[in-house]
Amino acid sequence: GYGSPYSLDGGPTTKGCPVFPFYLSLLFRLFGIYSQGAAAALLVTDSLLLVLCALFAYVLGKHFFGHAVGLTAAILLAVDPSAIWYSTNCTWDCAFAAFAMVSLLVVFVWLKARPTWRRGAVAGLLIGIAAHVRVLALPVAAAAGIWMVCRSKGRRLQALKSLAIAVATCTLTVTPWSVRNSLVEGNLVIV
Repeated sequence: GYGSPYSLDGGPTTKGCPVFPFYLSLLFRLFGIYSQGAAAALLVTDSLLLVLCALFAYVLGKHFFGHAVGLTAAILLAVDPSAIWYSTNCTWDCAFAAFAMVSLLVVFVWLKARPTWRRGAVAGLLIGIAAHVRVLALPVAAAAGIWMVCRSKGRRLQALKSLAIAVATCTLTVTPWSVRNSLVEGNLVIV
């Protein structure tokens, strides 16, 4: 569950997305609450996610601009001081959010290559999961979806169909948490 970040009450809050707190609770169950083992596991997870971000940066850079740009992007991300600092000093969802955002871009490149209804459903599920990491995933996905449709020359109808399925699947993924948040907050809350 969630504790309120405010000193006024101790009730549940919807001020954060659920994936990171859920993962943190799993680490606490495995290694002990606020233990060194849980901290080490979280920092290792953050480091691994940022390594994956660098690999995805290479894939995206290579896809759009060629091998040299992809390699440069991956190296710059790998030695970026803020990425190093966050992955080794900060126990928050920064690495999870970065991984979710770069994964969305990879998913849309994958979907654009062959827009089918199955790929659209998988993309929608991944968008919904990314939205549960950071709500910013929704506008990023919307922009990537517009890009995908605009760049799908000769296959725009297929791209639109797969995007519609992605939107439907994402909506189904996000709706339960949004309903829960709306009930807790007393007004409409998306994610």
